[in-house]
Amino acid sequence: MAIILSVLSGVIIFVIGQFTLKVIIEPIQKQRETIADILFSLTCDYTLIHNAEVTEKEKSDVVYYNLKKLGARLLSNQQLIPFDVYLNKISSLPEPSKIRTASTMLAQMSNFIYGDGTDGIKYLQLDLFHIQIFKLLNLNGFVNIESSEEELRKQINELKTIRTKSRK
Repeated sequence: MAIILSVLSGVIIFVIGQFTLKVIIEPIQKQRETIADILFSLTCDYTLIHNAEVTEKEKSDVVYYNLKKLGARLLSNQQLIPFDVYLNKISSLPEPSKIRTASTMLAQMSNFIYGDGTDGIKYLQLDLFHIQIFKLLNLNGFVNIESSEEELRKQINELKTIRTKSRK
């Protein structure tokens, strides 16, 4: 009888361990990998993101679709994490609302890379997206943009005012 209980308890412990691994640990790890991929892409492709309209179309398209895919993957991985509000806090992942916002911003950023950069708003807006995405995903130390978020917003508003006045 003691042997049966030992084997049964070993099987139960193994099943609980596998359940914890597959349902909790692996989804959290996938989300961390996605955040790392976003950091890599935004850092490595910074120049391509800012100069998409003048670089090779194929390279720009790869960056465009990569940003969209990263945003979608970020959001879909969040859906795999059970009790995401609690597990995100325990695992030091960003809150689900910040994940959703960062995902949306990645999509907006991808749409913005082909914009007209003649008045400078495009470049400022892309830098602002960079800063905001990094902040939302708790990657604050990795931003190499000289202007702050507030300065970028002020410059964008000034350029929009100038653009509006020149159209009248």
